[in-house]
Amino acid sequence: MRTVEILLDSLVTDPDHAEALVGDFTEEHAERADRNGAGAAGRWRRRGVARSLPPLLLQRLREAPARMLLTSVLGVIVLQFVTGVMVTLGWSLVSALTEGGVPSTVGLAVEVTIMALCGALGGAVVARLGGRGALATALWLAITYAIFFLANLFITQMTEEVPGTWGYNVVWGAVLIGIPIGAVLGALRRTRVAGQKARHRD
Repeated sequence: MRTVEILLDSLVTDPDHAEALVGDFTEEHAERADRNGAGAAGRWRRRGVARSLPPLLLQRLREAPARMLLTSVLGVIVLQFVTGVMVTLGWSLVSALTEGGVPSTVGLAVEVTIMALCGALGGAVVARLGGRGALATALWLAITYAIFFLANLFITQMTEEVPGTWGYNVVWGAVLIGIPIGAVLGALRRTRVAGQKARHRD
């Protein structure tokens, strides 16, 4: 199964729906490859995944709105706690290594790296442990975090005591980018491990 088909399968909770969706997608891609060439078929496949993403995410939300909301909000809270702890530890380590003289660019790079890794880890954990449709759950976590980020950005811009800066926004954005990347990698890993176990049973 190709990567894009794996991702489509990971967005759907119903196995029969997932099988039909992936089957139709694979068949259409093969026909387009024969008719228009592999390059054109590949471009169609990428556009098809992009077009399928919004309705599949909405379908997942309609299936279990309370679960999606609870998982996303709790995920944001846990991510905020974990990233706060890790950034503090990272700053302490860098300060110890540089004897307290940490250039601002180095500090920003440390924060961005830690935040991106924490976001990727959070997305990967949700995608690996969330069962069928887990990729959709992980992407809803990213959407919720984006809303939280934009709300916080608005508040910081309106509050004189905590002015927003570009560096602060970059750090927050690192988590937002990390979540879907980790989610996709986690979903791919989960599907491949499941496939290996199935082959061993056979």
